[in-house]
Amino acid sequence: MSTKKATSLRGTKQSYDRNVIAKVVKQPAKNTTSLQGTKQSTKNTTSMREIKQSVKKTTSLRGTKQSTKNTTSMRETKQSVKKTTSLRGTKQSAPLIPKLRFKEFDGDWNNKQLKEICSFFSGGTPTSSNKEYYNGGIPFIGSGNIFDSNVTNYITEEALNNSSAKIVEVGDLLYALYGANSGEVGISKMSGAINQAILCIRTESEKIEFIHCLLVLNKDKIVGKYLQGGQGNLSANIVKKLKYHFPTLPEQQKIASFLSAVDEKIQQLTKKKALLEEYKKGVMQQLFSGKRRFKPDPHNETSLRASHFEDKERSKLKQSVQMETEYPDWEEAVMQDVFERIKEKNKENNQNVMSISAQMGLINQLEYFNRSVSAKDVTNYYLLKKGDFAYNKSYSKGYPMGAIKRLEFYDKGVVSTLYICFRIKENDDSTFYKEFLDHGGINKELHKIAQEGARNHGLLNMSVIEFFRDIKIPRPSTEEQIVIGKFLKDLSFKIESAKEQITQTQTFKKGLLQQLFV
Repeated sequence: MSTKKATSLRGTKQSYDRNVIAKVVKQPAKNTTSLQGTKQSTKNTTSMREIKQSVKKTTSLRGTKQSTKNTTSMRETKQSVKKTTSLRGTKQSAPLIPKLRFKEFDGDWNNKQLKEICSFFSGGTPTSSNKEYYNGGIPFIGSGNIFDSNVTNYITEEALNNSSAKIVEVGDLLYALYGANSGEVGISKMSGAINQAILCIRTESEKIEFIHCLLVLNKDKIVGKYLQGGQGNLSANIVKKLKYHFPTLPEQQKIASFLSAVDEKIQQLTKKKALLEEYKKGVMQQLFSGKRRFKPDPHNETSLRASHFEDKERSKLKQSVQMETEYPDWEEAVMQDVFERIKEKNKENNQNVMSISAQMGLINQLEYFNRSVSAKDVTNYYLLKKGDFAYNKSYSKGYPMGAIKRLEFYDKGVVSTLYICFRIKENDDSTFYKEFLDHGGINKELHKIAQEGARNHGLLNMSVIEFFRDIKIPRPSTEEQIVIGKFLKDLSFKIESAKEQITQTQTFKKGLLQQLFV
């Protein structure tokens, strides 16, 4: 069922329009990639299965275990050497060919150092004390800008001429020699000047993509060898001497073109995810402030579903909705009106010790930290059941007043008594309040009861009694809670689906990189 049909939203016109999402998500890719010499569109909706099918159907990739018509097997190679040569004491090397290959190519790849096919130069930094140097129109590219064009500094021609800064062009390879992203490489998206932390690698444009893939594939090996323990720097001399295997130029271009199609798919999914997140953030602000409301929809069965309501109760809700043209005004409540505090201790000695992750929610400590940071005896911890909430009063990124998460992934778990734990009462919707609390809906209220500037071991110092007695929260009718909760849950599902597709496509690309290169 479409969002439009299911939600019947009304309210003031605002920028977070679902049509915007639909328009962008459904746009076909601007560029098409030829994987078999024919023009082929990459669509946003392409699934992982379709990408893999495209590899099988349109790229004609084959592995080394192919018929003897195309590729000589290792066994046949050894037998041929024995029969036709009289070399003694000479160890035969394996053919220099990838595990996965386009069918129209054969022959060994050639081993070359990068300096044989590329030129190199790095830049410098104009004197920072001369403020006039940084008031120009030439983008000054730092190591943090090798993947994009979001520069913040611009220098003058005079600064360029009076320093070691060098100009790079669109399409040059930019290699980070030192800093937090040492060993990372990007293709320049703009013309500008570089500093000494960046090495420009320049070669014929048709070879750039292939060399870029080689350096991305081997980043960990390079960093592990030359920056052991995070010490030392990479240098132009090190990069120049890197030695890799290269096929013919047409095969290089074929491989690079195919991988570009996969990259484009990743970019499209990333854009889709960002748009969905932006839309959800905007619509939540309007829903929770009451600026935008739902209308009762008696024909929308899905809006009346909730895990803790029985069929009879759903029927009563449906009848009440049919009698209304508008949902009633929201009430103002406090936490203890909607939630009850959990003080139940872990008498059953449950060993599923959890911590709150801002991104993942309540997660097993061993999965999150790869070790347990709990006490040896956890029988004094709070015992939570699926659907219960826990509040971690410590600051984390995106959660200045601490994070409140609902137990989603386990039937039971235990948390430290430093957490404030609670569960929803019978007549309210858990999903609505999950979204409300995760959105930071009570941050202003928490600030009121937290002692000014006071933290105990990094935790906000506040009274548990005041938390339940004084923190105010909105309370729509149960029917409207369910509708809003489901709407936001569906949006969250779409965002998580996009995340999963991104992860799968990145994994797919990683596997290709390992098999398409020698």
